[in-house]
Amino acid sequence: MSWGGDLDSARALFAAAVSKVGLGNLVGYMNPDAVFLVPQNAASRTAFEQLAVRDFEDDTALYAITKAEFYRLRGAGDKVRLYSDSARRDLEVELRENQVLPWRRSFLGYAYAGVGRREDAVREGVAGERMATDPVSRAFAAIALARIYAHIGDRAAAIAKLDTLLAMPSPVSVPLLRVDPTWSRLREEPGFRRLLDRYGSIAMAGPP
Repeated sequence: MSWGGDLDSARALFAAAVSKVGLGNLVGYMNPDAVFLVPQNAASRTAFEQLAVRDFEDDTALYAITKAEFYRLRGAGDKVRLYSDSARRDLEVELRENQVLPWRRSFLGYAYAGVGRREDAVREGVAGERMATDPVSRAFAAIALARIYAHIGDRAAAIAKLDTLLAMPSPVSVPLLRVDPTWSRLREEPGFRRLLDRYGSIAMAGPP
């Protein structure tokens, strides 16, 4: 539903799932990039803020990255830095032991972006994409790199990466780009609008 741009329906489905399995169980298995699906109401915010590391199978880095994303969407910069730095410390230790972990490298890129270490963030995002070994993981790592570019304010690089993703089968779609708040700072960019117009027209036209 979110891929098709129907954010209200996606959030309704999310809320229905929460009622069955609980917010902790659901968010603990979500990619941090999908945190924007958490319903925008006081009850959901309170429930999210009460999530603990145990809700993420004791994965302290995933817990911190997810919390940082939640607060980034709400403009709470101090908490973004706090949780990003916590994730940074854990991931740096983990990746000293095993550097060939594409998604964890991408997460470290998110963490660096959250504490303002722009060059380090891009380095880790690029490494995550380079290390991905199959088309699906490469696409998700490419999305992560596009998000890193957006987080650090490199709009041109984010748009270029999204262009690549839209040109091939990937989890990125024009309707999703229109509703995912990650890309809100790109929406006034002429290059981003051209991207949406070009690929939106292709999607509407359908296959030849």
